[in-house]
Amino acid sequence: MAADTDPVLCGDARLIERVALGRRRAGRSVVVADEEAAGAPAPRPGETVVLVTRPDAHRAGPLRVVAAVRELPAELPVVDEAADVASELGAELVIAHAVPLSFGERSIGVDTAVDRGRATLDAARARVADHAPRLRVTTSLTRRWAHELLGEGLDADLLVVGRRRSSAQLGLVSHSAVRHAPCPVLLVPRS
Repeated sequence: MAADTDPVLCGDARLIERVALGRRRAGRSVVVADEEAAGAPAPRPGETVVLVTRPDAHRAGPLRVVAAVRELPAELPVVDEAADVASELGAELVIAHAVPLSFGERSIGVDTAVDRGRATLDAARARVADHAPRLRVTTSLTRRWAHELLGEGLDADLLVVGRRRSSAQLGLVSHSAVRHAPCPVLLVPRS
């Protein structure tokens, strides 16, 4: 078995093993699902996290974990889980937020929507700094639909997204991530 400091590519089964083992060591229940064989996994109520594998995904460079967040505090579990996994893997953590292209114009305005996105990212970064001060963290604020952010162009070894806590159904963003992300996806129940 590889040492915890060994670099691992996304498609390497050892990455999946290390993430699942780390979650179990942290006392979390983990379901590992193969999206190709099972279709979009339906998280069962009571399961803490669902790890969807991508055996054919490969990314070069340092390990990168991306946490996609919509709003806090509902997605603090996503931020915490992503920070834990990134720390365990020795990976960089990118916290990403998307301001939908038409959302701002139709409701609160673009400037307000972007300001809220920045505030969300700042709060998430501060949370990680409190819990994992040595972890390298960057943030990404983009103007696009959230499901587009999580598609084929995503540059990550692992994507961490929230899912509904009490429902076996995936929402639009988590379903898109499971279907289209080029890397394994860790689904974490929101608070």
